[in-house]
Amino acid sequence: MWLLLLPLFLHLHLDPAWIALIGTIFGGLGLKLTEKWLGRHTDAIPIRNQLWQEVKDLNERIDKLEEQILFWRGRYYEEQERNAVLRIQLVQHGIAPVDHLQEVKPPVELTDKDKKIPRKPK
Repeated sequence: MWLLLLPLFLHLHLDPAWIALIGTIFGGLGLKLTEKWLGRHTDAIPIRNQLWQEVKDLNERIDKLEEQILFWRGRYYEEQERNAVLRIQLVQHGIAPVDHLQEVKPPVELTDKDKKIPRKPK
């Protein structure tokens, strides 16, 4: 650190390349010291691994639920198509279709909030 103050006391001009070199050396040294200091806290490693495992398990569960949603959404539209065919057949035979069959709501879709949940890529 005192090397950086030396030009002020001696009124010398220090080349920017030397300043960059000194900054790089001190920056690298500070980085290594910080890594060593953070590496001593090994108590956090099992907790971090446990949390990552929990995140992976939750992501797998989300994937399974999304597959189930797609399956049931497909089943819903198949049933809607089948009901439409039955309604057409009823009308062709002169029987009025029941109105409550037309009031079936579509399955729940993911909202924008659900789609924005951050997930770690596989």
